[in-house]
Amino acid sequence: MYKDYMISKLNIKIYENTTLNNVTLNRDKVKINTNKQKFNTEMLLVATGRIPKLELLKIDNINLKLKNKFIEIDEYNQTSEANIYAIGDITDNMQLAHSASSQGIYAAEHSCGVNNNKNETVIPAVIFTIPEIGYVGLTEKQAKNQGIECKIYKYYFKNLSKSIITGDTLGFAKWIVEKNTNQIIGASVVGKNATDLISEATIAVREELTINEIKKTVHAHPTLSEIWYEAVKHI
Repeated sequence: MYKDYMISKLNIKIYENTTLNNVTLNRDKVKINTNKQKFNTEMLLVATGRIPKLELLKIDNINLKLKNKFIEIDEYNQTSEANIYAIGDITDNMQLAHSASSQGIYAAEHSCGVNNNKNETVIPAVIFTIPEIGYVGLTEKQAKNQGIECKIYKYYFKNLSKSIITGDTLGFAKWIVEKNTNQIIGASVVGKNATDLISEATIAVREELTINEIKKTVHAHPTLSEIWYEAVKHI
């Protein structure tokens, strides 16, 4: 999603189709050999994803059904054993604390006989980097793969009054909108307080708001949240 931005603005080099063959430590340096070239660097960060260690739960004793190495659940977090519920990283769900908390609430309600509340499916994701990143709903690529024609509305922090005042001008916010209905189907933001700003976009996606409703909503000035309004005020 942010590949072009990382390359052009943050000067990050990205090597695709590269296989890591060997890693060795030499005093304060890390030597990395790949199928394309060698690197000498100060640090190596490995981020290859996570899978649950279900053997610690001894689930074989109760024969729970699995899905893609995770415990299979229904829309209420109920497993194949009716009296057992599962939430969080052991389920095939977004591996985020706030997602697990939401699952826990719906699982508890269902276990107490409340059957009308199903798992929330619109979950924002946040990354606490510098600058921060937040996104929710569909990306442009996902929308295209689903055959959805979309329009993009974008605005940069460098043009925002609050950002100019504070000097935090790096980044942008973006709406992803279904072309024919103007319904908001996704959003992303990179920049100062992005992890907070994504909440407004999450409500917009969840409540199936249109871009016109964002345009009509008065945003306080000068604030960072104005970036959502500024992205669409001239349409």
